[in-house]
Amino acid sequence: MREDYLPGTPYTILQNPQLYQMNSDSELLGQFIRVRHDDHVLDIGCGSGVLMLYALQQKPASVCGIDLFPEITEAARINIERNGLEAELYTGRVQDFVHERFDLIICNPPYFSNPNPQLHSESKYIDAARHDTHLTIEELFAAVSRLLKQKGRFAVVYRPEGMNRIMHAAYSQGMCPAVIQPVRDIKKNKIRTVLMEYVFGTNRDTEFRIPLEI
Repeated sequence: MREDYLPGTPYTILQNPQLYQMNSDSELLGQFIRVRHDDHVLDIGCGSGVLMLYALQQKPASVCGIDLFPEITEAARINIERNGLEAELYTGRVQDFVHERFDLIICNPPYFSNPNPQLHSESKYIDAARHDTHLTIEELFAAVSRLLKQKGRFAVVYRPEGMNRIMHAAYSQGMCPAVIQPVRDIKKNKIRTVLMEYVFGTNRDTEFRIPLEI
């Protein structure tokens, strides 16, 4: 078990190397989200609680997390409690999750949709976080549409090569991007990932922000 500081927060987290660990996308999304004090927040695929801690730093009304594996939600519970905070935690598929609607949903979803078994990890936890075997982007937006309030926001991070797919999934649920912020890899001089906030309605204006550079 390794203890790490959570960048931009006063919090620390314990990370088990056998489980999926925080990456730069988690940090970028955590610092991208806008949380209001009366927000009820849901983190889909909460992992070790990183995004929940970023949300809790902004003092919302409540934060809830869900993940597939009890070992994962237990790791999130430990990290939340050791920082003196509180959150609801559930284990299971978000496709089956029933709850009152949320004001803000956040997710760092699996990016890869590849049936080649050689590309999958030996760890079921890492495999579920990286590959969409358990949660496709279409299933994610269907769940968000069901669990998000009509005036709510959905913050997500995704790879640029998958933009057509994520846009199609959003529009199929009557949602569109309100904010798009690319993240540029300076060394490779290319867009590495894209931060987005989605809302209901397909004729909304979109704010394109200046790319972050890492």
